[in-house]
Amino acid sequence: MVESIKDLIYSELLSDIVKLKVKPGEFIKENDLSLRFKLSRTPLRDILKRLEGEGYLTVLPRHGTKVTLIDPNSVRQMLEMRIQLESKVQKDLIFNLTNKDIETLNECLLNQEKALEDKNIELFWELDNKFHEMLFSLAGKSLWWDIIRKYEAHYMRYRRLAMADDKNFELLYIHHKNILKSIADRKIEEIEPQLISHVGFCTDKMPILLYKYPEYFKQ
Repeated sequence: MVESIKDLIYSELLSDIVKLKVKPGEFIKENDLSLRFKLSRTPLRDILKRLEGEGYLTVLPRHGTKVTLIDPNSVRQMLEMRIQLESKVQKDLIFNLTNKDIETLNECLLNQEKALEDKNIELFWELDNKFHEMLFSLAGKSLWWDIIRKYEAHYMRYRRLAMADDKNFELLYIHHKNILKSIADRKIEEIEPQLISHVGFCTDKMPILLYKYPEYFKQ
């Protein structure tokens, strides 16, 4: 099995889980996946094992493979880590961001605006992640971003659920614009408060979501 093919299938399954096409607590049937991807059991199990290691799946002996429930405690911890790491990233960029870097980030924001106008929410999500990834990369902290992505299983699904319930994507775009403006204007005092608003804007909805979707959450 060519690794690139396995990576593509992994990415598609991961996308289904993060986008909540496969719901938290839902069982995944190996037979169905094998037919869907025309893949034998051994390479398929390698992919499922990878997703299990990242916290998206759990294997229940004699029952099968199930998508993990969203853990509110993990969501809160990831929120705290994002704020700490990205605050450092943005404060570093205040003294190192070039005009060319600002143009590149502005282009990402323009693409986000276009995605909102076109109501292309999936593209907006991709550009949202790209914007933050670019900040980490420009600050020379790509490893930090990789660590965040590796452990965001609960946080990203929670954000998806919260935004599906709220649909205020324009607010995320406004946050991005304000973040870049603060960096460009070297207003270091604005960095952390804006990140708390942006990264954690939907965490105040947790009691509501826990009430509306109790089957999706770890109790």
